[in-house]
Amino acid sequence: TRPGEVSTRLDGMDVLTPAPLSVDDAARLVGDAVAPTVLARVVSQVHGNPLALLDVLARLTPAQRVGAAELPDPL
Repeated sequence: TRPGEVSTRLDGMDVLTPAPLSVDDAARLVGDAVAPTVLARVVSQVHGNPLALLDVLARLTPAQRVGAAELPDPL
């Protein structure tokens, strides 16, 4: 679950908070479909959050993902 979400089904379970992804880890997650400069910017903007990374990349156009078009501002 995300922080702040309530889920009584998970009461009593251990909590695991993943560490932020590095750019290298993010590259292994998304493969070569994203230009390194674009990936580095997105990783920085989402503070290494893997779910946010995938959400943002899914909203970019193919041209934006490969660096052929400007990224939206704010990202």
